[in-house]
Amino acid sequence: STFEKLEDEIAEVNSNADALKKNFFELNEFRTLLKYSSELFDESDDNKRRSIISASITLDPEDDIIGSHLGFVAGTLPRERLQTFELLLWRACRGNVFLKVIDVPGEVFDPASGEKIRKVIFSVFFQGEALKNRVHKICEGFRASVYPVPESTDERQSIMMGILSRLDDLTTDKFTGKFFAMQHNLSGERHLGKTVCNSSSFQVLSQTEEYRFRVLNAAAKSLDSWFIRVNKMKAIYHTLNKFMYDFAPECIVAECWIPTSSLEEVQNSLVTGMVRSGGTIAPIINRIATDEVHPTFNRTNRLTQGFQSLVDAYGVADYKEMNPAIFAVITFPFLFGVMFGDIGHGLIMAAFGAYLVWKEDMLESVARSNEIAQMFFGGRYIIMLMGIFGTYAGFIYNDIFGKTIKIFPSGFTYHTFNLQQLTKEEHLGVDPAVHYKGVPYPFGVDPVWGMATNKITYLNSFKMKTAVVLGVMQMLFGVVLSLTNHTYYRKPLNIWAEFVPQLLFMLCMFGYLVVLVFLKWVKYDVSDSSCAPSILITFINMVLFKAPAKIENCESTMFPGQVELQMFLLLVALICVPWMLLVKPFVLRKRHLKALRSRTREQEEERSHRDRRGPDDLYELSHSFEALQTAQQAQAHNLLEQHR
Repeated sequence: STFEKLEDEIAEVNSNADALKKNFFELNEFRTLLKYSSELFDESDDNKRRSIISASITLDPEDDIIGSHLGFVAGTLPRERLQTFELLLWRACRGNVFLKVIDVPGEVFDPASGEKIRKVIFSVFFQGEALKNRVHKICEGFRASVYPVPESTDERQSIMMGILSRLDDLTTDKFTGKFFAMQHNLSGERHLGKTVCNSSSFQVLSQTEEYRFRVLNAAAKSLDSWFIRVNKMKAIYHTLNKFMYDFAPECIVAECWIPTSSLEEVQNSLVTGMVRSGGTIAPIINRIATDEVHPTFNRTNRLTQGFQSLVDAYGVADYKEMNPAIFAVITFPFLFGVMFGDIGHGLIMAAFGAYLVWKEDMLESVARSNEIAQMFFGGRYIIMLMGIFGTYAGFIYNDIFGKTIKIFPSGFTYHTFNLQQLTKEEHLGVDPAVHYKGVPYPFGVDPVWGMATNKITYLNSFKMKTAVVLGVMQMLFGVVLSLTNHTYYRKPLNIWAEFVPQLLFMLCMFGYLVVLVFLKWVKYDVSDSSCAPSILITFINMVLFKAPAKIENCESTMFPGQVELQMFLLLVALICVPWMLLVKPFVLRKRHLKALRSRTREQEEERSHRDRRGPDDLYELSHSFEALQTAQQAQAHNLLEQHR
């Protein structure tokens, strides 16, 4: 009701202000017209106009102009419509009019639109009532502003004085006429009073603007509290719309899902709400047995909330399935660190994430107002862990902003390099067979590889093989997690038709690839590195059933029987593809057809049993129906007697 009163009051003030502005613009326009009236109505040109109209007159049976007085219409018109207006006026009146136009310098306010436009002042002279009607209709069609300009100079001056007086009333604190005095207070109550002064109907523009400012300023002070109240009311009604109204006990009923561990907490919250609201009837919670699919609820905290949102963006686990977000807390930032791998950038990211975690209570309210800030704030623990693991991987790669650092003594000797090469940090040809001392670097990559010409070859090979090993382990871990879901839901078909072929395919292809990586690392050293076969070429030859190329003075395979083993593993992997794609759909289709045949057989047996019923069966059914009807009538009679 407060908003409705305020809206009505503002609407009335706005309408009054619009009417005043329109009146103000009309008075200004009328004043401009009277200002140039001496040029429009120069008496020395009166005989000339009359002679022009008489010379160009075309007699019309409908026009009675003989002996009639010379009339005129004066007003203003937008400048862009002047040419069309003049053409139509000439044709419609058959040239029996005289048009005089004066261009108004600058732009003036249009009373109809309230915008500044270029206008002209016109005066149309004519004789006869018929022409007068035509001219008025044409002016009305072109939306020209027509004003009652008198012929006498004294009358025009008198009207000019009156207009100037009215304009002064509209633009100063003095006023005449009738205005509405409205009072507004902060409590939301408004009183409307009417004061009558003179017969004019003008309201002071400045007072209208001031009053509207006071009303809006008072409303602005209460705007924040109104927003809070409206949001609370909307939240209450939005919640109540989820309930059902039970007319019998006059209460509201809602069905909802509650975590089993939070049932007591919800009950206590409802009781607390009843006490605070002054209720007398305690709320009741009943557990409902249902066959509906339960929604998934994952309880999170500040650390796991960001990872859970990240996992849910790809897909929400079914009810009581294994939640992968727990493992993603470590695996996701660790794999990011393997990809990122820089001490400097990792420390910057870790410091930024640690600051967000440290100031999370202070930054939480700030992040709500900005979507980008909210995204960074929600992933603050993810950013911090990614920075930590990125720093850890940077120490392994020995990389800080693209440079290497020497923390421990190098495992390579420098006596073969001259001092000029070492001081200028030129690229060195590092050959482990010549420069390696036999003692490995304690942690990570030796810093000497940062100056080696074969740095890219060595580091790329190391990082690629490490990424393949970690990626295969990640995929195998995900496949093993699916086994726990199949076992919990007791779905043996999913185990034999999904888990087993997936596991076999992964082990036969990518598991064998990981074995080759470790075998190459262990079997070959710097002395026989030239005989080490390429794992990529070996894997391609395996898929193409192609024998490995022979290398002079070297074995073509890593171990005896490698070719036969690869063929066997590839055949098993090929068998697993239709096993994964076809077995489960065919089994499900077979079960569906079996259930359909069983349901059809039951319907046929019921139909045949109904057809075999004889007169005795019908007699028994009718008697049983009569007995049931009699029992119901007796029960209703007993209830009626008890009520009496």
